[in-house]
Order: sequence, then structure tokens, then C-alpha cells
Amino acid sequence: MPDASSNEFSISYRQNLASQISSEPDKSKRIGILTEAKRTLDYQLAKGEKSALLKGVDYASSQIRAQRELHGDAQGAMDKHFVSNEASLYKLFPLLRNLTGAVFGVGSDQVLDILSNSQTTAAFIVDYTESVSLFSRTLLEVGAYHKKTFGKFPTPEKMIDYFEDKNIHHIRRIMARNLSEQETAKVVALLQKGTDVWLKQNEATRVPVTEYMRFKSTLLDDEGKRFSWLGTQEHINKVLQAYEDGKIYVIKGDITNSHVLSRVAGIARQNGIDINVLYLSNVESYLSGHWDTCRNYSQGIQSLPTGDKAVILRTSWDINSRYPVPAEVAEKTTMAHILLDWHYNAQSYSDWERKAKLDETYLHNGWLREVTALESEGTIPKNGLSSLGLK
Repeated sequence: MPDASSNEFSISYRQNLASQISSEPDKSKRIGILTEAKRTLDYQLAKGEKSALLKGVDYASSQIRAQRELHGDAQGAMDKHFVSNEASLYKLFPLLRNLTGAVFGVGSDQVLDILSNSQTTAAFIVDYTESVSLFSRTLLEVGAYHKKTFGKFPTPEKMIDYFEDKNIHHIRRIMARNLSEQETAKVVALLQKGTDVWLKQNEATRVPVTEYMRFKSTLLDDEGKRFSWLGTQEHINKVLQAYEDGKIYVIKGDITNSHVLSRVAGIARQNGIDINVLYLSNVESYLSGHWDTCRNYSQGIQSLPTGDKAVILRTSWDINSRYPVPAEVAEKTTMAHILLDWHYNAQSYSDWERKAKLDETYLHNGWLREVTALESEGTIPKNGLSSLGLK
């Protein structure tokens, strides 16, 4: 069905522009007004939506409709920290390049980076925090909207342009088609306020979303290549095509809730997909000392269908050896001072499962104790990077 809100915007904008031009008696100034207007996202969207609506494009999101019933019952907070501060997660990506199947993980767009740097073709983003979940959904929906309007996915630069303060009213229109009025208001407030990211001194600073996105789009790996999902056209195309194909699921839920993970497991099995990358960030740090929660978490993770080569990725602040934020990042972005030095760990899923079954206390950050012991023995270097059960 043609979208009324798009039609209203397109007509209103074109009428206002025509009025502005016709009221200017000077021809050169009229040309100047039109030339300047053509550079704006407003003009491009008004023109694009007019053409799309004539073709009968349906702007309703089938992904949001299909996935709404998957959300958990818990009401996650609208946390001010909804972007990643793990600048060196890419150090683990070489371990993932040949992995297929799906990615499962938390966070806003880290899972999208992993999808871009592996052979995986599907993703499950599960996060308890409502702000994180809404931001993830908004990133993907904006990309899908652009494809419907212009027939191709946005460039990284154009994607970022949507999130500029002057263009957030378009995101309001995009999300209002498929979210409740309250959810849409939360998205807009989130983008207008920006994100708080913790400083190394444990103070917080406000960062515009566009600054974070630009930072992500310029990050380089050890080979000097852009690795972020926003870094290249190939990466952004892969991510947004997967979303368009219904292969990216954004679920608001607690990964320590076995019922939430059973839903993920059901979808994966129904589609014959193994989950071969599990990105847990530092979630496990919050489970220590809570036996019931640890058991639920373990049961939920073990319910997921995984392949023989499945890998768990995690980060930790609770260990002295941490990988420093790369110097080149500090030189090229003002975000450097708010990024944290994390310890990055990769562990084969089979190794984690075997050790957890042998000793239930391993669920309480057993990997962390193991790495700390290996570092103390000198078996592995204290460089902030570690792997367990991987060749």
C-alpha cells in the first residue's frame, strides 16, 4: 500500500520549494535556491519517495512485524550507553573469516561488524537494553528505507547523513511507520541526545551518534583495510541485504533468560542454520556470584544449535592485561579518549562447553581465571589478547 506520510512529505516539500523559488524575482537567485536545495537530503528524499510511491512501494517493515513477538517480557532500560567502546574487537576477526552460519550476540552494531568479516549470512542481535535494541533496529531500518526509495543501498556516507541533527525528522518518519508513538519518541530522543561513553577516568562524555558512526567507518585492521560494516560499500550491502532477506533478527531480551534463547534456537533450527559465532562482550562479568542466573545463561547458550567450529568472543575489564586503543585511532578520531582498553578473548565453543560440564564453577568467569593463570605461568603473553581451545 502507498504510504500516506511519505506522500504528504513529498508533496509538502515540493510545494514549499516551488513557493520559495517563485517568490524570488531574481533569476540567478532562483537558480541558486534550487541548486542549494538539490544538495539536501530533504530534496533527494522528496524526489525519491515520489518516484517510489508511483511504483507502489510499500514502506511497512515486514521485519519489524515478523519479529515483534520474539521480544522478551522484561522491560530493559533506556541506557545512555548504547554504542561500542571496543575499538580493537577486530583483532579477533581473523579467527572468523571461514566461519559460516549465523552470528549471535549483544550490543548495537558489533554483530554487524562480525557479519561483515566472516562467511556468516544471518545474525541474531539480542540485548536487554531498550536503547541498544532500538538503535540497532533504526540503523537497519534506515538502510532498508533507502533501498526502497532509491533502489539501492546507501553509501556509508549517505547512511551517516541520515543521522545528522538536521535530518533526524526523517528518521522519525521512517520509524513511525512501524513502531509505536512511544517507541518512535524514544528513538528520536536517543539520537538527539547522543550517547554517553565512559572515559578511562570513569567519567562520562556525550558523543553525537554521527561521530560514532564516522569513527566506525574509518577504522582499519592490521592489513590497513576498513573492516566495519560502515567501512565499505561491500560490507554495508551484505548487512542490509541480509536484513532485507529477513536474516537479521533484532530482539529485545535478556540472554540470561533461557526462554529468550530458546526462541533464537527455534528460529535457527527451523532455517537449518548453525550459530557459529557467539559474541558476548563483557556480559559474563555481571554473572559472577549469581548461580541461578549462571545456570539459566548456560542452559540457554547450550540450547543454541552450533557447529564443530563455533567460537565465543568476549571482552573483560577484570584482568590486568588489556589491549590498548591503537595509536592510529588516537591520531585520527576525537573518540579515542573515550574508548577503553579491553582484554579480548576467543574460545572454541566446544572447549567452553566441555569445561563447564566438568566443573560448574567454570561458568563463573572460568575462562578469565584460566587466562590469568596461563599469563602468570608465562604460557601466553600478557598482551590483552587470548584464545582458548583454538589452534
